[in-house]
Amino acid sequence: MDPSKLSSSAHGQFYFFTIRKLIHILSGSSFIWVALKLDSSHYILGMFVALVLIMDLSRNFIPNWNRLFLKIFRFYLKPTELRGSLSGASSLWAGLYIVFLLFKEPIFILTAPVMVFADSLAGIIGKIIPLYTFPNSKSIGGSGI
Repeated sequence: MDPSKLSSSAHGQFYFFTIRKLIHILSGSSFIWVALKLDSSHYILGMFVALVLIMDLSRNFIPNWNRLFLKIFRFYLKPTELRGSLSGASSLWAGLYIVFLLFKEPIFILTAPVMVFADSLAGIIGKIIPLYTFPNSKSIGGSGI
């Protein structure tokens, strides 16, 4: 099926939203696992986060790279991310890395899963059970975007 046709339907929008949230959970969980299991994780994660940020930011300056990036990830990006702002994945990994560097392991163990799971699950629950939606498409249950 053509993703552009699927993304225009309500079912398609929920599908891509859910995939986006699952990617958020899986990539964040991978970050946590690497941070806690590998001895040289500070360096490995630092290089990876730097690479992700460079790739994400460089699409604003390299048109061919932006076209390829959007060809691959268009259906998983928010409208603001399509226009060149930092993607949610880059923000998540950079945030996790900052917490990992600045705080001791017990604090990281407590906060990282909240960063990874709370937003995603609240967004999915907010889509399934929309209690109240604010004008900016946020809901009490989570993001509606």
